[in-house]
Amino acid sequence: MTLNSSVSSSPADLDVLIVGAGGAGLSAALEAAASGATVEVFTRNMYQSADNRWVSGGGCTWKTHAFNAAVRDDDDVEAHIADTLKGGYGIGDPDLVELLCVGSVELVDWLQHLGIDLYNRQGSFDVRPFGGNGAARGVFKEDRLGWYIQQALAREVTLSDSIIVQTGYRLLDFLLDADEVVGAMFADEGSGELVKVFARSVIVADGAGASMYEPSAVSADKSCDGITAALRAGANVSDMEFVQFHPTGLVPASKIFTGTLVEEALRFDGARLMDANGRRFMFDYDERGEQATRDVVSRGIYSEIKKGNGIDGSHVALDLTECVVDIEKVYPAMSERFRLAGVDLASTRYLPVCPTAHFMMGGIEIDTSGRTSLRGLWAAGESATGVHGANRLGGNGLSEALVFGRVAGCAAAEAASGRELSLRVRHHSPPFDERVSRQSVWKIC
Repeated sequence: MTLNSSVSSSPADLDVLIVGAGGAGLSAALEAAASGATVEVFTRNMYQSADNRWVSGGGCTWKTHAFNAAVRDDDDVEAHIADTLKGGYGIGDPDLVELLCVGSVELVDWLQHLGIDLYNRQGSFDVRPFGGNGAARGVFKEDRLGWYIQQALAREVTLSDSIIVQTGYRLLDFLLDADEVVGAMFADEGSGELVKVFARSVIVADGAGASMYEPSAVSADKSCDGITAALRAGANVSDMEFVQFHPTGLVPASKIFTGTLVEEALRFDGARLMDANGRRFMFDYDERGEQATRDVVSRGIYSEIKKGNGIDGSHVALDLTECVVDIEKVYPAMSERFRLAGVDLASTRYLPVCPTAHFMMGGIEIDTSGRTSLRGLWAAGESATGVHGANRLGGNGLSEALVFGRVAGCAAAEAASGRELSLRVRHHSPPFDERVSRQSVWKIC
């Protein structure tokens, strides 16, 4: 990998251009390179610094501690498929859901190849529960799995002679030849210069835009650029009304730590939600109580606050007094980021929490190869849609990023190998004005 090397300008020089360097983008890069393609990754950030690993920066992969996969004897792929479709209220695409659930099982060996050993001392897997899953199937390594995966992917990309990574670039538009995508236009966030990059295949994997909400657990750099550019270029986009709120975001003393999440599995360990009167209220909304799906629990909390039962009119309490685990031992990463936020989980028994914007289910429509409705354009991860329906099950986000990143990388590389670009007409999708000032660039989304 070459980092921040000279920008590509000739269409003949580049097979696959990838926007985004999270789990989906880097997985796609590795698979495309393994297929013999030349690859460039353009991203705003590389997400390698330990300084922001828990409280800022990064997308789904970076902050996630487990991925769903039916790898234990008490579980199977069919059950995972059924739970995912039900959790999304039947709106998810069955073919994409099947690909997710089958592909997630294969991730174990793939991650092993990357140096991440998920087997425990008993030769099995440690798993965590997530709401809406009929079985505990969130495969984890401590509660730092996303961090380990992001580092492993970045390391492998660094070792590749076929991959160039460009940091500090924000996507503005896709370049079109008639109705075909032949590259992308970026803004250099350092200089404000506009840069055109041509490629035979383009993959969008820069995440989505739940950062538009307050509070949000999403990095500010996740601003829906890929989805916006795809929509302007004419790609099919759907389900944008479905935005997931994580029910238990910490209400911090400092705005710096807004978006710090309390792990969902803690509610399966005995943590209970209480209103201002000390009443456990979630069974009013669902027979599963705190173990219901994220959308149900979030609506329950929000409803109690609107009824006037919230604490200080803004949040409820997550009662830890009956937790059956040693929180600091079982959740070391969460404990670390909470200490940074001024909360000692070893002594704190009540956490102020409220629903916090977390994930967008909508995005660019894809098929089972990650291909969009526009020739030359693929999408993966949170930039794409079709898997989660109206609600994402916890643990499926990381699975989606890695499975569909790999799929899109392979498909885009294969397509690039047989594609010749004439580039009779070189333009970007309207209405972006190439003469726009750097200040105006920030107002595009």
